[in-house]
Amino acid sequence: MRYGLTADLGLRLSLRDGVRIAYDVSRPDAPGQRFPALIARSPYGRQLQRTDAPIPQNEAGITEFWVPAGTPM
Repeated sequence: MRYGLTADLGLRLSLRDGVRIAYDVSRPDAPGQRFPALIARSPYGRQLQRTDAPIPQNEAGITEFWVPAGTPM
């Protein structure tokens, strides 16, 4: 089954030492259903996770492919 994609982009998380890190949350558009989490971290800009090409900096794969193909828990 394919789902739509819901994304919250450019969110910020404050760490205890005052550093703020940027992150994105992408999830299938399926309210009330649970899905496993895939987490990717990278020293490269978070925008590289949202490309059409599988470049080496794109550790998690193409978000627009994996998230809509989610399998509910």
